[in-house]
Amino acid sequence: MTVITRANSPYKVSSGVTDNGDVVSSGGSMYVLSGGAVVQTTVEAGGLLTVSKGGFEEITILSGAETQRGLGEDSFIYSGGRMTVAAGGTEVIPRISAGGVLDVLAGGVVLGDVNSTLNSGRLETTASGGRIVSSTIDNSGEIAALGTDTESLHHQHDYCR
Repeated sequence: MTVITRANSPYKVSSGVTDNGDVVSSGGSMYVLSGGAVVQTTVEAGGLLTVSKGGFEEITILSGAETQRGLGEDSFIYSGGRMTVAAGGTEVIPRISAGGVLDVLAGGVVLGDVNSTLNSGRLETTASGGRIVSSTIDNSGEIAALGTDTESLHHQHDYCR
């Protein structure tokens, strides 16, 4: 476990390396390079995580910012947290709480299932070509679908536009 601060940033996770339990604090930045992986990373408010093409992250607790260009699974986006899934990036089964935001840019993909819940947060495709597939939206969650191929299931009392 490493605590990433402004002093030891940018912190890079190289190919063949898997980091577990790191904390990216305010002012800190972590880069997961192609072939690198991080598991159970906490990104605090003001912290930044960037996953490069070919990189992997799993079970990220996000209150700061993340740019996903690789593959991510089971992320939790809390109030103040913002994940951007950029071209080539895929995020699988994200959970977005109230005050959390997940942006899907052109060429980015978010995959969900009946357990992928947007719980009063916001999921948005901000450019044509972003895809949200089979996500379940509960408890006043919101999708702002400006991209394409949005195939999500919305439950009662949802606000979707």
